[in-house]
Amino acid sequence: MKILRVHHFFLALACATQILSAQNETAQRCGHDLAMELAFQNNPELRKQYRISDSLNRIEVERMVQAYKSNPQAFKNQGVVHTIPVVFHVVYATEEDNISREQLLDGLRVLNEDFRRLNADATNTRAIFQSVAADSEIEFKMATRDPNGNCTNGVTRTQSNLSLVANDNVKGVAISWPNTIYLNIWVVNDIRLSGISNVLGYAYRPTPNQSAIGDGLVVKHSEIGTIGTASSAGRTLTHEVGHYFNLQHPFTGGCSGNGDGVFDTPKVAAANFGCPVNVNSCTNETPDLPDMVENYMDYADSDCMNMFTEGQKIVMKAAIANFSLRGDVAAASSAITSGITGTLCTPQAHFISDKRQICNGESVQFFERAYAGNTTTFAWQFPGGTPASSSQANPIITYNTAGTYPVTLTTSNNSGSTDSTVQAYILVEQANAANSNQLMDDFEINNVPGLDWSVLGNNDYIDFHKTSSSGYLSSSSVVLDNYYATNGQLDWLHSKSLDVRFYSNLSLDFKIAFARKTTSNTDMLRILVSTDCGQNWTVTRILNGQSMSGGKTAASPFAPNTDSDWISQSVNLNSVAGNQDPIIIRWEFISGGGNNVFIDDINLSGAIGQEELPFASSIELYPNPNQGSFSLKLSNNQRIEGAVFAHDIAGRKFELRAIPQSEGIYTLRFPNSTPDGIYLIETIVDGVSITERIILQH
Repeated sequence: MKILRVHHFFLALACATQILSAQNETAQRCGHDLAMELAFQNNPELRKQYRISDSLNRIEVERMVQAYKSNPQAFKNQGVVHTIPVVFHVVYATEEDNISREQLLDGLRVLNEDFRRLNADATNTRAIFQSVAADSEIEFKMATRDPNGNCTNGVTRTQSNLSLVANDNVKGVAISWPNTIYLNIWVVNDIRLSGISNVLGYAYRPTPNQSAIGDGLVVKHSEIGTIGTASSAGRTLTHEVGHYFNLQHPFTGGCSGNGDGVFDTPKVAAANFGCPVNVNSCTNETPDLPDMVENYMDYADSDCMNMFTEGQKIVMKAAIANFSLRGDVAAASSAITSGITGTLCTPQAHFISDKRQICNGESVQFFERAYAGNTTTFAWQFPGGTPASSSQANPIITYNTAGTYPVTLTTSNNSGSTDSTVQAYILVEQANAANSNQLMDDFEINNVPGLDWSVLGNNDYIDFHKTSSSGYLSSSSVVLDNYYATNGQLDWLHSKSLDVRFYSNLSLDFKIAFARKTTSNTDMLRILVSTDCGQNWTVTRILNGQSMSGGKTAASPFAPNTDSDWISQSVNLNSVAGNQDPIIIRWEFISGGGNNVFIDDINLSGAIGQEELPFASSIELYPNPNQGSFSLKLSNNQRIEGAVFAHDIAGRKFELRAIPQSEGIYTLRFPNSTPDGIYLIETIVDGVSITERIILQH
């Protein structure tokens, strides 16, 4: 067995690299040695300080080791849980780097599960190591008060291109909160340590009087949590916090050294990559154990890691027992100052959901994301949902009726309450039911949102809506006030459900007017189609800023002044022509810093096999051509349901008054100012929209 010794290295870096393929596995050298030597060169006294610190700390470590060995079970069940206040400093170059608070919270979730051995993959620990797998009894909570005592959500955000070449330089643009009170974590795009790349994160081991620059973690945002921009199981954060609490790599010194100096982690010859569970790289120990590749402090894949040991727990507990190491951060006074205990801030209500669009009869799970204070009471309101209210933190709600519904969450504690209401948050479509087999709209009559159109956005109150001040060959269109939007914002315009069973050569045409603020803007419009009530979407076309704008730029809010500002767009939808289930069309705009965008004259067209339509023989128009007045006859004495509309070739539509003449026969008349041309006459019979062409010729 190894005796426990704490090595003199002070800087711990995670150098596990992204492996492009199993056949081409390349490990970049760890930045630990280089960074340590550079730090010693800049401050020769630092090496001596760490030697003294490690020597003094070794006494407490050895005392805990003896206590554990004399009664392992009692030591495991101490029940003393230490809580650490956390602040995330997000340093971003672009909005993609400016990751969501949800992703940061998910990273904290992974961290807490790993340190408390509540991780779902704990069962994957091999039997030979199960007895030493440890609940570290350390937890982490987002700070709710900043160093000045103000309520906070525990996140700072700073725009800087240093995010692309990050190291301790980011601590100069996103200033550390006192490292004696908070665990500071800087989240960046990429890390460069004296030119070394592919470093996923790094952290400093503790030493007395540690400077703010020489403390905390720097981690790539792709290594935070498992959602958003995450590309792994989120264990880099676990690995780095292990270093923060004085742990070292098990391969330190190789087989001839003392490894990490922990008595129950086998020595490892070199860092392990992948998940090589059959490797035993050091055979000079008794007992001779295989490499513990599931240990968080090796370099195995994130989904291979699943444990700390009791010995590692001792090292971390010893660091917390020493007030000059991590005892100050874990102290009750830090918990009060950081707001995780003591006088509470009023929680700021916020929520997300797993879905925003569903079919009737389906369910949505909502998740509270209140911040700046610990919530003790939740009060949800779900108009149109079942149940219509809930006091659970993360309720599941079923919506049985098609429509658009708001959601309200009120969060409270002894300090007060706040509420958040988002209108039109949930869109419920009628499953397997089409509203029409026609989509022609110049927005002169229909409202947006309305019966034919729904909108969804980022809850920033900047959504697609109808405007009566700009249009193509008219004064109305749909506009998104993108001039005021933030980069990365998503906004959707959804069509009604459409019956395309009898279509071929299906095409979607529309007009768009757009301007960029500068030529570097990255705005994008995607046209998507769903054939399953909005559960899944297929991209049919992508338009970039140049395609939408035709090269136009405008520094002030843009609006089309002439018809030449509009650009015709056409999308081939043959892939869904003839689909037996209804389709929904989505215009999805992704903001990239540009100006306002306008959409008009939407027209879905194609060849219709009239002989296959169930009601094709039910409608007859005569005389055809006509001079302004004509008759509409329905077979089987059927009746018209609702209004009758005429559509011109540009997609504009207007209502025609239907006057009953006899059973199943109506007289209709075009307005006197209607120009000659070909028109589609649309009527509803037995819930189905039927259209027929007629020619107006005075």
